[in-house]
Amino acid sequence: PALGALAGRQHQRLAGDAGGGQRRLQRGEVRAEMLVGDDGDAPGADPTDPFTDRAWAFMGAGTLLGLLFRLWNEGYLQGKRGQSIGKKVLKIGVINERTGQYLGVGRGLGRLAVDILISLPSQLIPLLFFIPLLNYLWPLWDDKNQTWHDKAVHSLVVRTA
Repeated sequence: PALGALAGRQHQRLAGDAGGGQRRLQRGEVRAEMLVGDDGDAPGADPTDPFTDRAWAFMGAGTLLGLLFRLWNEGYLQGKRGQSIGKKVLKIGVINERTGQYLGVGRGLGRLAVDILISLPSQLIPLLFFIPLLNYLWPLWDDKNQTWHDKAVHSLVVRTA
């Protein structure tokens, strides 16, 4: 009963008569309250704008968590143990081409940093999508089957047992 009452109040609030809310919902527009709620957002903000302060905070937190995961998985884990989670599943690993040992955390983080730098132009200007695409296709014609980020830190991707 309480959940039904909450849903009913939410519907009344969103589809209320004030400000043409019913007309906007019929046209299929998304209101900010549907995405992030109407409590605590900046006063005077456009209520139909989905990019409220809370939405930006969620996007920022998600981006930060994604970056932290990549640093741990591709920098630390791959550098220390030679395999990220995905590489372990695929039974491949990354080694230093000069020593045959694991990269180490420093080179693992360096490899990740170069990969991110190679991808950055395409994130800023989508027409530059071919830059990271070339990086990932490069092993097809390279004599050591290395991407550019492999070449930068002298790493090789090898099959594991």
